[in-house]
Amino acid sequence: MSEYQPVGCALIERLELATLQRREITVTLNDHTRHRGRILDVETRADKSEWLLLSCAAGTPPLAIRLDQLQKLELDER
Repeated sequence: MSEYQPVGCALIERLELATLQRREITVTLNDHTRHRGRILDVETRADKSEWLLLSCAAGTPPLAIRLDQLQKLELDER
């Protein structure tokens, strides 16, 4: 994977708010794949890269998505 490109604070804040509100989201990645689920956590790893942990389906492990790979984020309306 390429070197991490930091994302803006506004995106981090939006993700953290969606986490607190337990909202469903749909993300589209740079490779055009789409994933839908609930955010479990937004974390910064030792190499300073930021990751989204997404719960997509019952019984499957969370999906870890590096934030600089996000192309589009859609919050489901409540």
